Amino acid sequence: MIVIAALFVVMFFSVPRIFLTVEPDGVRPSLDQFMANGTETLTGHNSGKAALVEILTLPVALTVAILAMGIAAAIISNLVPTAPGGRWGAQPRPATGSTPNNIG
Repeated sequence: MIVIAALFVVMFFSVPRIFLTVEPDGVRPSLDQFMANGTETLTGHNSGKAALVEILTLPVALTVAILAMGIAAAIISNLVPTAPGGRWGAQPRPATGSTPNNIG
């Protein structure tokens, strides 16, 4: 599970980096210009603040979700008892020579 999460983190950082390497030089405005002028999209003009919120919504939401899953996994692993074999929620096996419910 950690490997999968690590792959997602690598993808989130590498895709924008790839986009920046194929972008022509001199096209990108500075952050101050972007915040002042905003950007045009297919649905109309977005202010710089609105565009920044749209850009950062998914990474922030995924970060919060990953943290919540990690916290939940830590809490659950401390609440659920483990059997001697290390399996969660497994019931211990009866002692050798005994039968269930001591019948027979």
